[in-house]
Amino acid sequence: KKEILLPRQIAMYLIRKELDASFEQVGAAFAKNHTTVMHAVDKVVALLRKDQKVVRDVNAVKGSMGL
Repeated sequence: KKEILLPRQIAMYLIRKELDASFEQVGAAFAKNHTTVMHAVDKVVALLRKDQKVVRDVNAVKGSMGL
């Protein structure tokens, strides 16, 4: 569903980047293929370059987790 797509992609991005998990590990955690995780990470990276709301959202999640 569209409502959970971006939050799930951000979660995949954070797990991949902050916990240094492999694409396969992240995919297994979300019951998704590793290529789906690769797409999600690439999309979030692109959004972080141009969308300040996504930057704030990612920083808020990181802050709430003590990262």
